[in-house]
Amino acid sequence: RRKLGIMDRQCAVFVLPTGGAGAPAAAARAAAGEGSGVGSLQLPALPKLAADAVATEGDEVSATRGGDGFDDNDWELRWGDCGDDHQFPGEWLELASRFPVASDDSPAELSAEDREQLSLVLQEYRRLVQTSPASIRLPFVLKYESVLRSTSEALDWLECPRQLFSLELTFSSSEHFVPIEPIRIPYIAAGGSVGSGQRAGGFPCMNKLLLKLQPISPVPTSFGVNIAFNDCAGHMYFGQLDTFNAAFQDMFLPVRLPLAFWPHLFESLWTGSMPQSCWSVKVMDLEREVVQLLIRSQLGPFVVPSEVRLEEEDFDFEQEEWFACWRPPPGSAGGGGGGGDFLGGAEVFEDDEEEVVVRVETVCVMVFIPPSYHLLMRFAISSHSTIVRILTDRFQLLSYMDAFFLAWSHEAAEAAAAAAAQAVAAAVAEAAAEAA
Repeated sequence: RRKLGIMDRQCAVFVLPTGGAGAPAAAARAAAGEGSGVGSLQLPALPKLAADAVATEGDEVSATRGGDGFDDNDWELRWGDCGDDHQFPGEWLELASRFPVASDDSPAELSAEDREQLSLVLQEYRRLVQTSPASIRLPFVLKYESVLRSTSEALDWLECPRQLFSLELTFSSSEHFVPIEPIRIPYIAAGGSVGSGQRAGGFPCMNKLLLKLQPISPVPTSFGVNIAFNDCAGHMYFGQLDTFNAAFQDMFLPVRLPLAFWPHLFESLWTGSMPQSCWSVKVMDLEREVVQLLIRSQLGPFVVPSEVRLEEEDFDFEQEEWFACWRPPPGSAGGGGGGGDFLGGAEVFEDDEEEVVVRVETVCVMVFIPPSYHLLMRFAISSHSTIVRILTDRFQLLSYMDAFFLAWSHEAAEAAAAAAAQAVAAAVAEAAAEAA
């Protein structure tokens, strides 16, 4: 166990959907770095989530799209997995391409025929998520690492093999997940055991694994890992590797619909079509720019890319803005001097009140939680505070939301910005190396 380690990449990966006439424009704006990013899907930026809710780690998935709405070739080449349970029927994409496109000022107006087609698609979508459950995919790296020799005299006689054959990884079971299929690896070796021609840190010293987990109920769970292998002399070894966690954010998946249909599904679920729905609300005292950055970094792939028809937020942002901008006038107890009149214990000033300008941005986020649940969030963002209204069809999910938002802070925003800058720099360096 001390030499053979499985390293958790601390992220989940998934296939990103696209579709609809408005999607390429949003992707182009995101790629060009235009706009604030709120209200549009940031495709190239963060195609997966970090389990620690602060910054993503690991390799990024390309945002290049194929004609059927998914980057199938790139995804399968990168991960060795077709990702079919993250996809939707091709005819939905064709229908989405003919759908009216919403402008920045108003949602798209649908004809009676469009509404009928939309209703059929949403019905088929609900049937799809019930009959074709999605899996979450966690990338790992299995690596034969060099460590200091054991200090135990009782194990001094044991010579660890430098070449391992027929490795089998088995995983502990959980009532919340379908049993995980064992992973079999033909060969792995310690560094320097197969000649100097091997790549440093690559095969055969390291194997990249993609572990598929199918939730029965979306509950964060820890899994144990057992390993068995043979050496070149035919001896068999058994042991255990470190446990790993399937975290709450690992279960976040995009909705399996073309982007053109996302606003309509959100509106439908938000206004009453979600069975056994339950609500919650979260207030965050953070500046607008901080919230926008955290939405992009933590929820970017799940932002509904166009306006949703919903009732306006009824929170009194004007009062919040007034208190945030208020300063004690000259002559008050807090402003120095004494120029005010007292009336009933309250000091009254006759100077004109400044008009408070309130600008509230609304961002809708829609997350699919396997096997068949949804988590909707509507952010109403003002200059100094944000109201997050949360709707879901599984009330247990609400118990994780406080911990999820607890990490939203100025420090988290700075960490997310730094991680994004590092990812861009790494991508540029990799592209330059390939070009050379």
